[in-house]
Amino acid sequence: MAYTYYGGRPQSATKTAASILARSTQGRTQGNRGYSVFQGYQAQTRGTQSQACKTPHRRMLNGIDFEIRQGSITDYKGSAIVNAANEQGLGGGGVDGAITKAGGIALANARRDMSKIWGSVRVRTGDARATIAGDLPCDYVIHAVGPNLSNPEHTIDHLSAAYISSLCEAYRIGVTDVAFPIISGGVFSGSVPTNKIITCAIRACVAHASLFGVKKIVFYGFQTAEVANLIRILDLQTRP
Repeated sequence: MAYTYYGGRPQSATKTAASILARSTQGRTQGNRGYSVFQGYQAQTRGTQSQACKTPHRRMLNGIDFEIRQGSITDYKGSAIVNAANEQGLGGGGVDGAITKAGGIALANARRDMSKIWGSVRVRTGDARATIAGDLPCDYVIHAVGPNLSNPEHTIDHLSAAYISSLCEAYRIGVTDVAFPIISGGVFSGSVPTNKIITCAIRACVAHASLFGVKKIVFYGFQTAEVANLIRILDLQTRP
């Protein structure tokens, strides 16, 4: 029997993500969240100029095949895509909305089947959980909740944790290629520059992907300026 939700984690999950998630739950009690949580995405490209980009752009770094693509992550035909999800896990706007629509009823049901941690929360900020992909052309969707960076309780460390947790989920479900959107790159970016958000994402993947057996990582940008930023920041990275 194929289960729609894949729960649990290997004990070897990175201590970096675990420690961040532990801090994120301190002082939190059931139902005491003071803001509406949804992980949206909008075309914000502060601090960058629009320019023509040739994609896909590829680079091998730290033994990982990195690729930058322009377009919709819902078109990815590999093993798994990462969804910029909300804590309730039931669909929101932007990337989350596009994935929810493309995944159809099967994906919607799989998300509802995820057990709740407390209150209405299925996935903690900085954490990730995988489900089947429904009608999407990939096999799995990894639902990662990035931080709302306008919330003083959330930091860029939570964003790093969301990427690391996604890689951990990829390891647990046995996939070696993963496609990411720019998590927390839209309405959750707050006053944090897009460059810093993308740098955090790429550095987390460069440093940790090989620990979880991931061989290929694809980043999707929708706007030309986002893609240009992804390419520029990827090419600035060196092996950690």
